[in-house]
Amino acid sequence: MLQLPHNLANTGPMQRILDKLLDNWAIQHVAGFGSSIFALYAPKVYAYYVENFEKLCHQFPSLKWPFQNSIFPTSTFNLGPATICHDHIDCTNVPHGWCVITPFGHFDHKKEGQLVLWGFGLIINLPLGSSTEIPSSSIRHANTAIAEGETCFSFTQYCPGGLLQYMCHGFRPVGMLSYQEQVEMDGLPEERW
Repeated sequence: MLQLPHNLANTGPMQRILDKLLDNWAIQHVAGFGSSIFALYAPKVYAYYVENFEKLCHQFPSLKWPFQNSIFPTSTFNLGPATICHDHIDCTNVPHGWCVITPFGHFDHKKEGQLVLWGFGLIINLPLGSSTEIPSSSIRHANTAIAEGETCFSFTQYCPGGLLQYMCHGFRPVGMLSYQEQVEMDGLPEERW
């Protein structure tokens, strides 16, 4: 069965919680801020997103963006109460794209819940409600634990790599391409990573 781009769906109570979060004016402002920072600091990648997502929305008008003021097609709410992300790379995100990370909750950001960028040997104090942006599919990252009784939530925005790959392959999944088409579009396997 051919898979086409579609909106992710939750069921029952989770969908009602998600709808409330997406409709919240404060979350909408945070989403727009993250997108505007992306546009400011990575204008060529932002323009690439705009160009491709306009084509995608024209091809699939039923797609609904999480936020009207954000270029990112996907967002995730980690609702804790103690959201801890262990050392990882988001290998399914766009390799040259950015991921916007915004922490919320009640914890001392100077001692706990800090962003760890392993490859750079950095531990970053990220104040609650502030946003940072990293190429999450290229940089190993995590956050430190919080103290007992404290809370940590996060809101992230990003772009799945398969979505842009689908666009670049003429609105076709990579599995529908012949080997020759794939080489013409993406190069030989040993030439890409």
